[in-house]
Amino acid sequence: MGTVCTRGPGGLAAGLHTGDAERILDRVKRAGLRLMETREFTGVEILPTREDLALYLSWIPGFPDYTQPELEPELGRIAAERRCDRGSAVDRWWYMWVARRE
Repeated sequence: MGTVCTRGPGGLAAGLHTGDAERILDRVKRAGLRLMETREFTGVEILPTREDLALYLSWIPGFPDYTQPELEPELGRIAAERRCDRGSAVDRWWYMWVARRE
C-alpha cells in the first residue's frame, strides 16, 4: 500500500495502508500535510490454498516463515481455525486518508 501525492501548495495527497493508523497519521502530520478525511475499511480475504495461507502469514512482520516444513503442524492448526468453504478466511483492515499540502 502507499501514498499518492500532488506536489506544491494546495496539492492533495492520499494513502491506503494496512499498518498502524496512529503511526500513519503521525507521518502525514510530520510531512506538513493537513488531514482532511480518514476512513477505515474491514473485510475478509479468502486464500484458496494452504500454501497461500502460509505465504500470507509469513509476510506479517514478526511471524515465522510458515512455508518451512517444521512449522507444518502449526500451519495445520491455523488453517483449521480459519477454514471456510472456499479455503482459509483472514481478516483484513485498511486505513485511507486524504490530506492537503499547505
